[in-house]
Amino acid sequence: MKNRWMLFSTVACGAILALILGLAAQKVEAAGGSRLDGGPVHADRGAALFAMTAVTTTETRIAVDKATATLAVTNGSEIGYDFVLSSMGPYGNADYDALNPAVAYNSQDNQYLVVWSGSDDIVGEYEIWGQRVNAATGAQIGADFQISFMGPADDPDYDAEEPDVAYNSQSNEYLVVWSADHYADGEFEIFARRVDADGDLLGSMARVSVMGPGVDPNYDATDPAVAYNSIDNMYLVVWDGDDDTGALVDGEFEIWGRRLNASAEMLAAQFRISDMGPDGDADYDARDPDVAYSGVSGYEYLVVWEGDSNTGLLANNEFEIWGQQLEADGDETGTNDFRISDMGESGDADLDALNPAVAYNSTDYQYLVVWEGDDYTADEFDIFGQRLNGYNCNEMGANDFHLSHVGSGPNGDYDALNPAVAYDQYNNEYLVVWQDDELGVAEFEIWGQQVNAATGAAVGIDTRLSDMGPDGDADHIAQTPAVAYSGASNNQYLVTWSGDNSTDGEFEIWAQRFTGGYKVYLPLVMRNYP
Repeated sequence: MKNRWMLFSTVACGAILALILGLAAQKVEAAGGSRLDGGPVHADRGAALFAMTAVTTTETRIAVDKATATLAVTNGSEIGYDFVLSSMGPYGNADYDALNPAVAYNSQDNQYLVVWSGSDDIVGEYEIWGQRVNAATGAQIGADFQISFMGPADDPDYDAEEPDVAYNSQSNEYLVVWSADHYADGEFEIFARRVDADGDLLGSMARVSVMGPGVDPNYDATDPAVAYNSIDNMYLVVWDGDDDTGALVDGEFEIWGRRLNASAEMLAAQFRISDMGPDGDADYDARDPDVAYSGVSGYEYLVVWEGDSNTGLLANNEFEIWGQQLEADGDETGTNDFRISDMGESGDADLDALNPAVAYNSTDYQYLVVWEGDDYTADEFDIFGQRLNGYNCNEMGANDFHLSHVGSGPNGDYDALNPAVAYDQYNNEYLVVWQDDELGVAEFEIWGQQVNAATGAAVGIDTRLSDMGPDGDADHIAQTPAVAYSGASNNQYLVTWSGDNSTDGEFEIWAQRFTGGYKVYLPLVMRNYP
């Protein structure tokens, strides 16, 4: 097969030329995600390649001994400016907030649904709200709309919190889940509701979890996450909760799950997923789960969480990230409660891994799990990642690799927190986002890092995505980001977060569009006109 040659004008290749000038006659190894001035050179499946770059007075060439190599020429970039999605309460009134967004992409209508917990009419009464967004332009579609209706109307003692959302590609609708106290003040359970592609509510709210005996505020279900199974047309909802089943006691949180059909009807009883520490001991917990669906028969779901266990040399209150594979029917498969992270030495409760998120790579049949952790210095949190095989969840590549780089050297005053991750199947990469205070202590903004999905190598450097208030002002921050990818037609991500941009303490939901990477097929020839 002959090599494919492409000829670009000087104007079109300005960004490319900036990357490769000065690399004349260098032989660059491109295996394992090593870079050619910021971009990996790789074959279709990430095989090792060598690239020769030559720059003369009249011509620039990059060539490899293969027809289908590509060069990731640029990092992704922001599209436009931060824009606000929510409008909770009167403008400028810090008594009304929008918090904890989640986002899903609708591939049929090329739109996103962003959901959040917000207080709009009554101070302190939080419900779940939604806003549709045009994926091609970022324009809002319609107005904010209310999804949950908890407890008596206008009663701030009943709240809906911590939403998540999944898109159903067969029915062209969404399932939104959240934690709320509906039947008694302080008794939180997991609820779900369907929303169609036009933003209309379908059916009624469905209670998903049943923690403890009857209506007992001593037992709660919190932190839900949801994944859609596109083959069986059903959902898996997971959460953390303290139940009285068997030897379990009040305050002993484990991870639970329940399957729902496309109509949000329960397919079977809830089931326990995690086993942290001995049953009956509330000193050991599993919290903050996330879930991803793979479509691989017999290994359909991966559930991840933070937990402190008494396994091996681990100590009480030493939190690490754990995982469990599930089949489509909810049965566990593979290793029970396998450990993913290794923050510090085993037995050191001062170093933890917290707040995991997971995404599935359908090209290479892998997962990427990310979390915040203080691996070296207590209370100095950065973002870490680990690739896992999609079949057996064996670890792949570098162990617990660094994704964020906050502050200079060991310094517990600077942190990267609350990661989220989305997979881009077009460029075979992930975008990992988080909040950190790189700009100043406690002045949190949203940052992102693209990751080569085949190798785990970082693509470029951390990119700032939010701009809340003046730089250097810790009274205006961005927090709890979420991210979704819109597919090859747009080659964009939507990153959302809760932030107070204008009025200190008045949090609304904000968003930023961000492009995926760009590729150029090699060999490449450019004419260097004077």
